[in-house]
Amino acid sequence: MVMAVGNLAATQSTGSLKGEGKGELPPLLVQYVELRDKYHDYLLLFQVGDFYECFGEDAERLARALSIILTHKTSKDFVTPMAGIPIRSVDANVEKLLAQGIRVAIADQVDIHNLGPDKLVKREITQLITPGTITDERLLKPDANYLAAVATGDGYGLTLLDLSTGEFRGTHLYSRASLYDELKRYRPAEVLLAPELYEQDAFRQAFSQRFAVMLSNGRFESAEDVLQSHFGKVPSSLTTEALTRAAAAVLSYALETQQGKLPQVRSFLRYDPGAYMNIGEVALSTLEVFDTQVGDSDRTLFSILSDCRTTPGRRLLQAWLRHPLLDKALIEQRQHTVEAFVKDKVLRDELRKALFKVHDLERLSTRLSANTVKARDLAALARSLAVIPELKILLSQRQESTLLSLNERLHALSELREEIESSLVDEPPIKITDGGLIRDGIDAELDNIREQVTAARNWIADLEKTEREATGIPTLKVGFNGVFGYYLEVTRPYYNDVPESFRAIQTLKDRQRYTRPDLKEKEREILAAEDA
Repeated sequence: MVMAVGNLAATQSTGSLKGEGKGELPPLLVQYVELRDKYHDYLLLFQVGDFYECFGEDAERLARALSIILTHKTSKDFVTPMAGIPIRSVDANVEKLLAQGIRVAIADQVDIHNLGPDKLVKREITQLITPGTITDERLLKPDANYLAAVATGDGYGLTLLDLSTGEFRGTHLYSRASLYDELKRYRPAEVLLAPELYEQDAFRQAFSQRFAVMLSNGRFESAEDVLQSHFGKVPSSLTTEALTRAAAAVLSYALETQQGKLPQVRSFLRYDPGAYMNIGEVALSTLEVFDTQVGDSDRTLFSILSDCRTTPGRRLLQAWLRHPLLDKALIEQRQHTVEAFVKDKVLRDELRKALFKVHDLERLSTRLSANTVKARDLAALARSLAVIPELKILLSQRQESTLLSLNERLHALSELREEIESSLVDEPPIKITDGGLIRDGIDAELDNIREQVTAARNWIADLEKTEREATGIPTLKVGFNGVFGYYLEVTRPYYNDVPESFRAIQTLKDRQRYTRPDLKEKEREILAAEDA
């Protein structure tokens, strides 16, 4: 009897997405349920070939969220809902899911050449993505992307973390109105609430009506242990229990989503809202500093003022508008700097032209420190560093003390730039793992490995022609996939002409796939060289 299974448990159909009855499921779905149960707060996107799939109620949820077709996976003993998205379009779809407040866990196929005894490809969670913990540049917007946490204790502790830059700051506030003012200023993408706040239905409802942001129940216990583990000690600026708990909650949540690594978060800055002009929540809304009350979102004060050439400059302007200065000396210093650019159009235009070639170094350095950098990021770093000498020449010709001070703080890092330029190919691949990143002649061992790979691939490329001639099979092809590796493919009319040395590994509707010891050996040579 075929059983309809909404929750992936072959003994149930109630749809609670729990793991009971996993023993009756095929190995693929057992693996899916085990991963999903570990990350039950997330929607699990599970790689199956060229798609990310969901099953059971997760599939129904995915289909509703993305307005895609819901299909079914049918087996001998059950049928379960299934929905999926192509891997090539995962970024756009993840963005839609995050916009609906859905956390996403991505399980990718790993170690595809070492199948288990059940012939199943291993899958592991490679990314946990929430609105406040995005680090992928393809999903990030130019503005700061804050994860916030709020805890109570003689007022409120508020902390804010931007994982894309490593900025980590916070403050202690003594009224709910002040808390709302700061949240309106920073507009976090996700807020963690301490249990004493999260469990108050009235507070959550009022909060959600005021701010369109994902609310989460964070981990606010063992605060000192979390901070000591990350920083080596509890930062001295964390002087209140509420602020300490909020800081630890942000770190714990971020560490969970970033595989336990936050190298870009090196310090905590405690700031005082009283050191800046107090523009409350109502004033920010009325003046439409960041958001309009009605109409075009491009008509905010920020959007009108912003003509920044770089994304870090855009974020800096936001910070200035967020907290206007009160200190007269600092205000005059900023005014003198602006005045210099207003009066000298040539200087302004030349600097803007140079800055246009500079990439987002804040986020680029974060990816470097987190070891998530892509090959082309290194080339972008070199191009950005190449602009610094040009900037220094322009600034060194000025008389204003602020511009001369800025010139002194700029370091060309010419040795680093030259090393990158001399080591990288002119057009690096998209991913470091794609290979072909380093120029020939830089490393003798690497050159030797490349020669081995080239020789093995040339042998495989010639195999199709030589085997067609040797066997007389005109349709014989050499192919590759992630499950079986390299294979020889023969169509049905020529099955009787297949040599005994061919070993069948897969039968399709009108063709058969085979392998041979020498073909597998060449494949092993290529894989060993690529792993090296």
